[in-house]
Amino acid sequence: MEQKLKKKNKEKYKKDRKDAETKDNEFYDVTIEVEILVHIKLPNITPEIFQMILRYIYGRRLSLEEYDTSDIIKILIAANELRLQKLVAHLQLFLIENKKNWMEQNFNLIYKTSFENDSF
Repeated sequence: MEQKLKKKNKEKYKKDRKDAETKDNEFYDVTIEVEILVHIKLPNITPEIFQMILRYIYGRRLSLEEYDTSDIIKILIAANELRLQKLVAHLQLFLIENKKNWMEQNFNLIYKTSFENDSF
């Protein structure tokens, strides 16, 4: 089992390294060695929302226009739980500037969410 994990991690590293190549054929050489499989439980974060956050972490971009506003609220809650303050600020600004009407129509949800999350 451990050998399979090491092989899988090496294959992922090779893929990530290849993906990191730029148009100028330069790449960032990052060495990552994983010896232990870690299981993290995030009961309040769905796998779909976690995938969206990973896209932000790895790409520093999250195209919010393609997501439903309720999903953006879920991303905001998850980002706050994971202490991703730049993402929290970005999401809050996006909601204020682009989803004002939705937030007014769903005031109870916004109020409850901000009350449950002190940093909002």
